[in-house]
Amino acid sequence: MSLENEFFDDVQKTAPQQPMADVPPVVEEDHHTENAAPKKKPKRILDPENYIQLDWIARHGKFMIFLFFIVILYIFNSHYSVKTQFSIKKLDEEIKELNSEYMILKSEIMNLSKQSEVAKMVEADSLKIITTPPIPLAPFQPEQP
Repeated sequence: MSLENEFFDDVQKTAPQQPMADVPPVVEEDHHTENAAPKKKPKRILDPENYIQLDWIARHGKFMIFLFFIVILYIFNSHYSVKTQFSIKKLDEEIKELNSEYMILKSEIMNLSKQSEVAKMVEADSLKIITTPPIPLAPFQPEQP
């Protein structure tokens, strides 16, 4: 036998043997005194008083306006952050493009500043590269009388 069956057997042994029909029903007496609170009227489902309570709105109106203001700030902040992220992404792409353009121009300048490239460019102006080393000049000394 399981524990569950043992428990139910014990309950049946200790239960009163009287049928339930013999027990008189309990009647609540209605005690109306002058100090007792008046009975509340029963609520109807479609009664507008159940849904719109002006005293509650009056008590919590400032808080509701505050919450409404906070929600508006939250929405504004989220839109502003999305807009800022979009502009940051756009500027980041522009920076990458300008950086690549800078690297191209820098490499062209480095290539054009080589001595051989400069010689090719000035050759059109009938200038030639000096192949002999320069002659050092003696410092100027004024004549003494």
